[in-house]
Amino acid sequence: MGLHTGEPRPTGERYVGFGVHRAARIGAVGHGGQILLSNATRELVEDELPPDAHVRELGTFALKDVDRPERLFQLEIEGAPSTFPPLRAQRVARPRSVPRRPLVLGLLALAVAAAVGSTFAFALDGSDGAPSGVAESGGQILAVDATNGTVSRRISAGRTPTAIAAAEGSVWVVDADARTLILFDEASSAVETLSTGATPTDVVARPGAVWVGNGERIEGSQFIGPVATAVVRLDPATRTERAHVRLPAKVGDLSNLLENHLAVADGSLWAVTPNYSVVRIDGASGAITATSKAVRAIAVAAGGGGVWVLGADGDVVRLHERTARVVARVKIPASVISISVGDDAAWVTSGDGKLWRIATGPSPNVGSIDLALGIADLAVGAGAVWVLNPLAGTLTQVDLDTVTVSGTIELEGIPRSVAVDGDTVWVAVVAGLGAAVTEEVSGITSLPATVCEPVLAGGGEKADMLVVSDLPLQGGVQVMTTQMAQAIAFVMRERNFRAGRFRFAYQSCDDSIASTGLYDDAKCEANAREYARNEDVIGVIGPFNSGCAIAALPTLNRAPNGPLAMVSPLNSFVGVTRGGPGIDPTLPASLYPTGRRNYVRVYPTDDLQGAALALFARERGRKRVFVLDDGDVNYGGLMATGFATSARRLGLEVVGRDSWDPQAGSYANIAARVAQSGATAVFVGGLIDSNAARVVRDLRDRLRRTVDIMGPDGLQPLLLVEQAGRAALGTYVALGGVVTERLPRAGTRFVERFAQTQGGAEIEPSSVYAAQATEVLLDAIARSDGSRASVVQELFRSQVRGGLLGSFGFDVNGDITESPVTILRVDSGRGSQAIQSVEGATVARVVRPRAGLVR
Repeated sequence: MGLHTGEPRPTGERYVGFGVHRAARIGAVGHGGQILLSNATRELVEDELPPDAHVRELGTFALKDVDRPERLFQLEIEGAPSTFPPLRAQRVARPRSVPRRPLVLGLLALAVAAAVGSTFAFALDGSDGAPSGVAESGGQILAVDATNGTVSRRISAGRTPTAIAAAEGSVWVVDADARTLILFDEASSAVETLSTGATPTDVVARPGAVWVGNGERIEGSQFIGPVATAVVRLDPATRTERAHVRLPAKVGDLSNLLENHLAVADGSLWAVTPNYSVVRIDGASGAITATSKAVRAIAVAAGGGGVWVLGADGDVVRLHERTARVVARVKIPASVISISVGDDAAWVTSGDGKLWRIATGPSPNVGSIDLALGIADLAVGAGAVWVLNPLAGTLTQVDLDTVTVSGTIELEGIPRSVAVDGDTVWVAVVAGLGAAVTEEVSGITSLPATVCEPVLAGGGEKADMLVVSDLPLQGGVQVMTTQMAQAIAFVMRERNFRAGRFRFAYQSCDDSIASTGLYDDAKCEANAREYARNEDVIGVIGPFNSGCAIAALPTLNRAPNGPLAMVSPLNSFVGVTRGGPGIDPTLPASLYPTGRRNYVRVYPTDDLQGAALALFARERGRKRVFVLDDGDVNYGGLMATGFATSARRLGLEVVGRDSWDPQAGSYANIAARVAQSGATAVFVGGLIDSNAARVVRDLRDRLRRTVDIMGPDGLQPLLLVEQAGRAALGTYVALGGVVTERLPRAGTRFVERFAQTQGGAEIEPSSVYAAQATEVLLDAIARSDGSRASVVQELFRSQVRGGLLGSFGFDVNGDITESPVTILRVDSGRGSQAIQSVEGATVARVVRPRAGLVR
């Protein structure tokens, strides 16, 4: 029996709602005669139980179709059975609390906020804002004197400061890990911590007003983290909320970006919405007075030169400050990153290391200067453009008049965001991980507990080296990645923490932040620096996300006595290992500054999904194919190119190719062109969040059932059915890798052994891939001489026979030579909506495309 306390919703003779669903899920993991309580129920009944009854905590568990893990308790009654088998759910670690100083006046602040109807509670954190020294908690606010380019103050600021804003001597910072807003007063050196009642994502400040983006997860979105769905205006003097505005957001074309989404001009706020549009919000009334969909907006900025919007495809537009109509438009021929506006120009950073100047006017002049790879956020003020480089840990000053570099400042950390107030440049910096630990396992220096779990090692033995894993251990992927870390540890235990003649220890490290539950570039880079600096670290298993690898690899490649080996279980982005159509031309060379590769992966690249579907189409006799994509060169376009290239090499006729506008309300015209082409199969390259479900629905309305619709893993089966209805049924979806049921013999045996440690929880394919990555690294260590360089050399010599994923090696780029891709057929709307879930579909085929089809 499962008991949970919540508010049900009556429908006829039944009760429904999330509370009822949660109670059912709790009961489902128990056993006959066992009574399980949620934490909510336990808190209500524990003090009211009779003397012969009590509750016992069983731990925190992941429940099927429930987003957050649940603390479960067992009701024990004297004389009744109290011993049962393990629960049929995966046990997870309880979320780590973020170390922070004791808060003062917390209850008083909460009462004040409630009295004025505010959703904000604030408290002084006890920091004195000392001008020097490393922040204990890992985050810092740096004050840079614009007149001489020196760092004048370092202020402790939470754990992972991201967005920063400054006005009238007050500095406002979003702490992504604590999900709070930090306020530093320059005059008094006081530091305050404010809770917004939601997840703050961005902040902008101007005299008399501070605006904060508040985030939440959008139901039906593939993005598991929060995006800004509302903005609130604060009175900077009283810290109270003066306005609350909901941003337009609907399932379809959805952004997963968070920062540089707010700008203020003439008292009005400009905000990027979750649907890539930009809205103008009247500062006095809070009303949305204008909307622009001129570009798929990823950032907005304002200044004396007007309101400018940065588009995902490199378009930069200036908007009229009242009507939001386009006044000017230019195109940046590179991957754009950030934007800031001065009195007479807009300034843009791009992925190729350039700083672009766009002069104001109806026909603006565009020019650029070369800075350095890795540049990111920027701000204009104090006679200069100030450009951050998180990769190099620097702040570069560019003179506004001459557009030349005046100087570069070393920041001793990883800068995230920059703002200018008067003659002071304020920078949000993520410091290092903190002091290392030496006493836990003899022979090695372990990594600090602020980011990494305790060390695991063989009983009573001295370790020769340290192996780490780097995964996002917070948020919606926590259940998956926790099991992956457990699978890594399981492999190591089976080997008695030995690799040949070497004894090793293991630490599981986190590369995510709490505000999104996803990996964070700055944290990935900070982790990489610690791994490289600690010479006991011999190899890294991870990361989970390709973007994290891109952030970490340049540092690991330059590691002392290295490079330092990295083996990823799940990275799929092509550009980590090789170039190709739509790939940033600086990749992958910029990831390997020494010229020597130190990265391999056991997972297939994204473009092989397209190749697998092309093979599948040929197998089904579909000789004429039409190719569609969502215009995103990093995913949908990349997948579509892989499919089209493979189709041609397989002798199929590509009868047409087109891109859809993710913001369109109908795709009937595209469906008509596909029908007229005589195509017998259509490839839909995109995401549910780029409106692919509507594309599928309009295609199916026009095409015969004999025409196959197929797409990459972005067409997650359950979400596809939810948004496209019955039109989604029969769609073929590629899934990189192989599902657990189709593993070779060694993989199946591993699942059987590992499952005995998981309390009945289902073993995810990702855990098998993590285990295989671990075995590859340990085997390379065993064959090496124990040095970092030798381990890398042995990785590329790997020839796995009868492994968990079969037999394979690695090519010169680091890609696995045998790359199975699973083809699913969407057949229902029931099951899990988890990323890469196969629920809602059946396995139609496992295909092993040759890499030569896409290269």
